[in-house]
Amino acid sequence: MSDEIEDDIDAIRKLPAFRTFACQQCAAPVRVHALEIYAHCPRCGAQRKTRSFGGIGTEIQDVIDTVLEWAGISREEVQRRQAAKTGTITSAIPVIAVSDSARAEDYYCRVLGFQKMFGYPREASKEPRYLGLARDGVWLHLQSYKLERAGHTDAFLWVTDVDALHTEFAARGAVVQLPPTEQTWGTRELGIRDPDGNVLVFAVRPRNESESTASC
Repeated sequence: MSDEIEDDIDAIRKLPAFRTFACQQCAAPVRVHALEIYAHCPRCGAQRKTRSFGGIGTEIQDVIDTVLEWAGISREEVQRRQAAKTGTITSAIPVIAVSDSARAEDYYCRVLGFQKMFGYPREASKEPRYLGLARDGVWLHLQSYKLERAGHTDAFLWVTDVDALHTEFAARGAVVQLPPTEQTWGTRELGIRDPDGNVLVFAVRPRNESESTASC
């Protein structure tokens, strides 16, 4: 057993076994076990649910959340630990092949509104380079190590308003390959071409339709 798990168990062991609170009906003191879901007032018999977590669902989940709360462990932390153990995929980043990293950086940052987050090598004059860009929490990577692939890589990005982006990009001189268009499959899409010919498609999800989460 890891030291981290032993610490968590030790923290749970040190929790008080009982709690006392006032009955909501008659104000009599009610003593209830730490993991008990319902409490009954010995004076008036009123029943009260002692653990409620916003409609999470089952009572066993209430118990689990109660233990986690008293142990000082958030549900997000539990999910993080589970993801670390199972190797869960957390994100994907398109890698765009370009022929000139300086020119691509200027276009993606000045015209498309991205911000450079890192570059390797750091010297902008050196080629080839690998760049990390981000906008609104969404990342793109640019690389000029494989010149033969420049112009043959694309990216698809979900957005909230393609028309607003079209106005923004066009005002800065972006090459618009596809103006905002209602596609037959339900999305509204905008296509922007970079200096090498790579195409970035910005799309709004179909109304009342969520993206499929079926596993392959």
